[in-house]
Amino acid sequence: MHETDTPEGSDRGLYVYCFVPCGAELPLALAGTHEGESLALLRAGDVAAVYAQVRIAEFRTGPSADSSEEAARIVARACQHERVVEEVMKSTPVLPVRFGAVFSSAQALAQVLAENSQTISQFLFKVSDKQEWAVKGFVDVSKAAQWALSSDPALAEESRLMSDCAGTQYLQERRLQGKARRRAAALSRSAALEARLALESLAVDWRPSKLAHPTDAAQDTEMVLNCAFLVPTRDVAAFMERVETLSEQHRDKGIAFRLSGPWPPYSFCPTIGGTRQ
Repeated sequence: MHETDTPEGSDRGLYVYCFVPCGAELPLALAGTHEGESLALLRAGDVAAVYAQVRIAEFRTGPSADSSEEAARIVARACQHERVVEEVMKSTPVLPVRFGAVFSSAQALAQVLAENSQTISQFLFKVSDKQEWAVKGFVDVSKAAQWALSSDPALAEESRLMSDCAGTQYLQERRLQGKARRRAAALSRSAALEARLALESLAVDWRPSKLAHPTDAAQDTEMVLNCAFLVPTRDVAAFMERVETLSEQHRDKGIAFRLSGPWPPYSFCPTIGGTRQ
């Protein structure tokens, strides 16, 4: 969603956290004032927005005398945004709004709700009684290569026939390690696909995310899976158990799967106001 333009002379705006069904109520934990801001619901048709009145100047970008102070303020705001969305989603389906959406007036916000009511309603129905869980897969490349050397008959035979000549043996070992790492990479991709398919069967939808490169070059670890799954609440326990089982099955190969959640369903949000939420 694009941030709504606000007139230079305006002092207050409406900061939106998420959209909910029109019949939803704010959780007691968020009733009244939340960290200096009064949270409220703006209802329009079948949907509503959870918002707080804020000073628009706080969200205008511009030169800052202290960039570290500005960064700390933004981080604090982002954390507050996430806390509100996560608290609301404990009691009702939510369509989370990306951090930083400020509207100039209740009328501007009501217009967006009205124009996108059907899309919002359909999404809220889709995520009702479901949770977003993230699963990441990592491979310890050195451990996986060692497993490939011990389990692949061709590589094991090549290792057995290694030359006794030190110089030749060194070159052979280098080639063998390269083959083992390539074999390990192929096995890791296969394990990641196997895991995704196994977890997909317990979810109603899933979304891939970009594989992150390791930030520490000293760590011989690579990401092989990064997906979000929309899981029916009744199947969450089975989903968690399956992640554990997959990790156990591939532990000797140096592959581990890590689960996190439940998260607000950002990965499955539709386009509202021209951009994805």
